[in-house]
Amino acid sequence: MNTSLVKEKRNIKFLEFEINNQCQYTAVHNWCPRNRLGTEPLEELKTEVITKVMKQFKDFDGSVYFSNYNEPTTDKRFESLIKKAKKEMPKCAVQMFTNGVDLTADKAESYFKTGLDILRMSGYSKSEHNRLIKILVELKNRGIKNYMEVCNRMYSGWLGHDDRVNIYNRIVYTNMPCYMPIQFFMICSNGNVIPCFDDWKQTVVFGNVYKDKVDDILMNPVRLELIEKLKQGKRESVVCKT
Repeated sequence: MNTSLVKEKRNIKFLEFEINNQCQYTAVHNWCPRNRLGTEPLEELKTEVITKVMKQFKDFDGSVYFSNYNEPTTDKRFESLIKKAKKEMPKCAVQMFTNGVDLTADKAESYFKTGLDILRMSGYSKSEHNRLIKILVELKNRGIKNYMEVCNRMYSGWLGHDDRVNIYNRIVYTNMPCYMPIQFFMICSNGNVIPCFDDWKQTVVFGNVYKDKVDDILMNPVRLELIEKLKQGKRESVVCKT
């Protein structure tokens, strides 16, 4: 393995698998791109290709996620994927972002026993926020010492935190550098690898894990050129301008 490839692989700190295109809030969460993308037909990132990627990241010591614009609990493979991540990448930390709709203390405890390291729950209403707080307290009472948090997302659409639906139209002229494509390896449910979660329309694609090797995607000239430009604050792609 050449030194440039070793460097690129070591720079990756966040390995993100969008394991499907499903979320219970699709119809009602208006400020999330999934509302525009829809969830039909079902699209799943195949287990064999997820495994293939993990094997190519065997020394990975960063954070692994099984969500992007999807809810991981909608996928029956979720627990088995946690186990697989811990087997193939023993140094990694598995983090979970969930809207908590289907979450119970028992389910969460099972995830932790399976190998989950960090749990982040998002409350999108006052009642849901309070319910998730109760789950967190219950887990602590059971002796779960893993990091857990409940995020108040009731006003996130108003504040712009989640409002990415029209992000491509909000041009902001800035020369600030960006390092997200250096640190993120983000795989969409169709297999495409994109620079970051803001590019939900997938206007920039570095490769596809169904047909390309991780090493080739990391060394893709399109990716390397974008990284070098963003280091200098040169935001030429549509999404980077925002």
